[in-house]
Amino acid sequence: MKRMPPIQPHLHRIAALAPVLLLAACTLEIVQTSATEAPAAFSASAVVPPADWPPAVIPSNATATATFSPPTVTSQYPPAFPEPLPTVTPTTAPAPAGGEWLMVTSAQGLWMSRADGSQAGIRIAGRIVPEPLANAHSPADGLLAYLTSTSGSEAYGDYRNLTLHVISLRGVGASAVIPLTSPATEPGIENPTSIVRAITEQPSLAWSPDGGRLAFIGAQAGTSADLYEYYRADGRVVQLTDGPDQAYRPLWSPDGKWIVHGAAGSFGSGAGYGVTGFYAARADDGGIISLYDIGERSGDEVGAGWLDDHTLVAHTWFADCGPQNLRLVDLSAQTAEMVFDGCMDEVAVGHGSALFGQSLLLAEFDENPRPGLYLITSADRRPRQISSGDIERIEWVEEIGAFLAVTSDFGIQEVSPAGQIRVLAGMASRVPIVSPGGRWWAYYQMAQRGFSDTDGIFAGGYGQGMWKIFDGSVASGRLIFSPDGDSLYFVTASGDLYRAQAPNWAPVVLASGLKTDPYYPTDMAWWEG
Repeated sequence: MKRMPPIQPHLHRIAALAPVLLLAACTLEIVQTSATEAPAAFSASAVVPPADWPPAVIPSNATATATFSPPTVTSQYPPAFPEPLPTVTPTTAPAPAGGEWLMVTSAQGLWMSRADGSQAGIRIAGRIVPEPLANAHSPADGLLAYLTSTSGSEAYGDYRNLTLHVISLRGVGASAVIPLTSPATEPGIENPTSIVRAITEQPSLAWSPDGGRLAFIGAQAGTSADLYEYYRADGRVVQLTDGPDQAYRPLWSPDGKWIVHGAAGSFGSGAGYGVTGFYAARADDGGIISLYDIGERSGDEVGAGWLDDHTLVAHTWFADCGPQNLRLVDLSAQTAEMVFDGCMDEVAVGHGSALFGQSLLLAEFDENPRPGLYLITSADRRPRQISSGDIERIEWVEEIGAFLAVTSDFGIQEVSPAGQIRVLAGMASRVPIVSPGGRWWAYYQMAQRGFSDTDGIFAGGYGQGMWKIFDGSVASGRLIFSPDGDSLYFVTASGDLYRAQAPNWAPVVLASGLKTDPYYPTDMAWWEG
């Protein structure tokens, strides 16, 4: 990637973006900035809800055909609903009456309902290219960004006619439809290209911390996938990078000044990518800096999180042992320091600390084995070993303000940002999710010899053990707690949406007929209406 040249010599490239459609009264303008030409400040005018709210269902590239049945109680535990829920149809659109809405991605589109399963239906009809809902949903308000493609029934249809949509879930304000390819970058019918794989096989959308801008990967100008910004205030699209390789996986800095991204010539078949660089673009003017030199043994460069507003915790990934070569990259000082040059099982970052570990098994692949659990803090940036335990899984859990680590014998430990360790009652082969407020926890366990004979869900009081509350397969293994923390939601592989309420956790069906697809992973998130 290189810095974008001044705009004047490249006005002819705007023609490639002419098919952009606008669905509201704003102008969508393609702009290329130089390092000295920063975007002007924007102000959004007040938006009045239309008189014909609620709007009709928003279609994507396909039509939803699912039907939903009324909820059915599957146990003797009394349901929490005072009256029966209505039958819902795929043409129901939620009304902007406030409160929480559950969003669920499925092969039919984006499904939404109230927490009790009422007012449910398909809000966006048709197959949506998989993208984590956490990346798609603006943190500021009801804007949602999502990708669509040609019908999945066509050969490599998931990679063709890629389009970015930005809509308001409230049905008000600016919406846009932005084609992400041009005749020069649209793939043929036989196989996908690295250009479209950079958009579809990587998280390619990222809202700025204030929700005012959307960073995305597109290939509508030039001959490669590049980094762009969409300005929600006036609908402008700004191209930040231009180069021969493919930009991928944008990541904003907490202060909103930088967008970190990788560059690759190809994306391989599972043993790693053809990484050519790791960069940060200044969000205001498109200036590009290289974060550090990429070694020959790099199958990926990963931003694990931020130690502070401008210090990125990054590591290399290579097929021999996975994560390795941990670095602290200071974007303000434009320096990068290697702090651990060995193999790691996982890296997690939160509240000014980074936790990583090397298990006994992984240590066998390291030329300089150092098994144990290590902590880095913003105050002391040298790795400090805090445990010699055999740790295999680590995640930062915002709900408790601490890390959770799973040991090789399925034990669970809580690690504070300062490094204090507490052994918790419970066993898991993956890190459990924790409810808001930290009162409950749960996890999905696939059948595993010596630990669980069947797929199922376990739940219980946080740190007090868990018991099995459901037998069966869960779509994409995805679980989510309600905003109040007292209910657990999941979608089965057969397409039934369940809610299980604490403390008895008896699952109740809220809806049936959600079409699941292993190629379109099911995701869930909450939206405040």
